[in-house]
Amino acid sequence: AFDQYGNLAYTFVETVVFLHIPYIVRFIGGAFFLSGTILMVYNLYKTVVSERVSEVEREVMIPGKLASSH
Repeated sequence: AFDQYGNLAYTFVETVVFLHIPYIVRFIGGAFFLSGTILMVYNLYKTVVSERVSEVEREVMIPGKLASSH
């Protein structure tokens, strides 16, 4: 916004004060996004590094789960 002489109507400090709350909300949203990305990378790492379950363990685990669910 400009005044009648072509100068800015608001000073830089007034603009920063006005936009302080939206910047805080933007920071919180960015923090959620970044923490979600870090959690995804950690989950992917743990999935890739984890040991595979052998076929024998799978056969033992499945009947045990079915029996305990009844």
